[in-house]
Amino acid sequence: MTNVFKKNIRALRMRYQDIALTLERTHSNGIYAGTLTAHTGENIPFFRNNRTLHSRYNPWIEAERTLPAQHASFFFVASGQVSTSVFS
Repeated sequence: MTNVFKKNIRALRMRYQDIALTLERTHSNGIYAGTLTAHTGENIPFFRNNRTLHSRYNPWIEAERTLPAQHASFFFVASGQVSTSVFS
C-alpha cells in the first residue's frame, strides 16, 4: 500500500468504516507500479513494464487529441416563489 492509499483509508474510516474495511480487503492485480512526474509537473501512472498510459511530456495535450470534440448544451430550469416583500 502506498502512503496516499493509507491516508485515504484513514480519512474514510472516520465517516465510512465499512467502505474503508472493504477497500483494505480488496486485492489489486498489481498492474500499476507507481507514478511519474510528467514534464508539465502532473503525476501520471506507469505500469509494471515501465510504460505509461499517457505522454510523459504533456499528458493533457495527448488526452485532448484522444477524445473527440464534444459539444455540450446546458439547460437550466428554476422555479420557486418570490416574496412580495422583495418588490415592495
